[in-house]
Amino acid sequence: FVIGIMNHFLASAYIIFTGGILSPFFFIYYLPLVSASIYLPLWAVIVEFIEASVLYIVATVFIAPILGITIPGVWAFWLIPINISALAFILSLSYPQARELLKESESNLRLAEELGQKTAEVEAERNKLQVLISGIHDGVIALDNDTRIILVNSAAERITKLAEEEILGKPVDEVIQFLDN
Repeated sequence: FVIGIMNHFLASAYIIFTGGILSPFFFIYYLPLVSASIYLPLWAVIVEFIEASVLYIVATVFIAPILGITIPGVWAFWLIPINISALAFILSLSYPQARELLKESESNLRLAEELGQKTAEVEAERNKLQVLISGIHDGVIALDNDTRIILVNSAAERITKLAEEEILGKPVDEVIQFLDN
């Protein structure tokens, strides 16, 4: 909150020192407001605009004269119609953007849920396969398409004298030495 207020005071001071409402840097005043309109709810954006307007008027009407800067008082109040039109413009630009972000985040949540379900299904199938393989008395080592070890039963652990944790994910050629004939 304090940072937000200081941001508006600093922007107001910069604008006041460079010509007030006619300053070529007046856009600095609207940068936090534009970002707020994209990421914050509508009520927060309106509060931000009101806060920024009040702080700018306070800075131009009360603080600028203390610093010896003379700005016509009317210029400070020109900010109100400018802000109303800027608010309407920024909201008209940011509302579709915010809706698009909302749709994208909902889509990402659905994808995450589907991924979680698929992961659970794969894990269940892996557990079934592990139970099946562990019941076989012969040594069984299952490989993926890249010849990496993905499953090992206890008989294969006894034969190779290697623990499952040591060999899972490794290429079979690194773990087991094959001999010709």
